[in-house]
Amino acid sequence: LFELIDQLSSAMDGYILIHGKNTGPRRPDCAMGVLARKLEQHSLVDYRIYPWEWNNLYFDTFESSFDQIVEARNRLLTKGATRIHLVGHSLGGNAVLYYASRSTAYSTLMLLAPAHNTEIPFINWLTNWSISEARRAIKSGQGDREMPLIDFNVDRVYTYNITPHRYINFFSKEGPANMTESALKITNRPHVYCIVPTEDSTQNTTVDYVWNRLQVSEQSVMVRPADTHNGAARNYHDDLVKWVDNLKSTNLI
Repeated sequence: LFELIDQLSSAMDGYILIHGKNTGPRRPDCAMGVLARKLEQHSLVDYRIYPWEWNNLYFDTFESSFDQIVEARNRLLTKGATRIHLVGHSLGGNAVLYYASRSTAYSTLMLLAPAHNTEIPFINWLTNWSISEARRAIKSGQGDREMPLIDFNVDRVYTYNITPHRYINFFSKEGPANMTESALKITNRPHVYCIVPTEDSTQNTTVDYVWNRLQVSEQSVMVRPADTHNGAARNYHDDLVKWVDNLKSTNLI
């Protein structure tokens, strides 16, 4: 009986999983897919495609993820969720902070190797030429015509065919994907669990440019495991759930 009560209580947790760049539910090896399968064993989960999915990058604007998260939250509430946890991996972590900078409708934030921060000087340097070309194309009326521009994913740098309008949206420092700016706008001191793997080059600036810019609750946690970028999403289900359970046991969520 007590085990059944505990299972019912756990089922009231709803997890919104936001995948990273060039991955997602349609990619069999998606790191978030591993976490989704584990969470589905005891909680409600919303794990869907976002506008940077596998083989379909940038099919919508970065800020469209806000409306998607709102819809995901509503779906989970309809299913009976009473607590909403936003879980973002890589670029998905960026989207979590963007949402939290504009809404307090959540219980916790979980950032798993959050990445694609357009505030970082190296990213500015890497994309500077492409941003100039995109702006030039927009000025000449070619803003919705795809062109090859610089993109990156973990340690890879390559070109990707993208419209100049979308490129500016995702890559400009002044755009919505500036994770540092989003972090600074969050003032409600949320409960945050942040995983910053030491073997992940995308995380070299996360502590300074994201974690140290957040105002978080005393129960928030930042950990630095000896792991990889994808490992941040694959390997810490038990730690995340234990943290949530501790918050529930003290009536903090």
